Amino acid sequence: MAKYFAKMLAQAGVAHVEICHDNVSALAAIDTLELDAAFVDVGLAVGTSEVTADALAARNIPFVFLSGRWLPDALAAKFPDRETLIKPVRKAAIEATLAKLA
Repeated sequence: MAKYFAKMLAQAGVAHVEICHDNVSALAAIDTLELDAAFVDVGLAVGTSEVTADALAARNIPFVFLSGRWLPDALAAKFPDRETLIKPVRKAAIEATLAKLA
């Protein structure tokens, strides 16, 4: 799924895509890369990406949640202004979201 999503981002004109599969690698990317925006998958193999969302919000990096179903109530309450895209995400939705984040 990650490679497919990265391919859609590239087709939508995103020059650099960094895929992180856990909070540790996501936090490292946030600390070392200059990010314009992020798509944050809510459900990870272990836990959720709340820590990653907190770090992005603290640095004022725009982000959108991705979820297979819906945004859990705790995250929805904590980040009421963040959009959630429900997977599978279509290319048109990605392009529209990128336009909003720009």
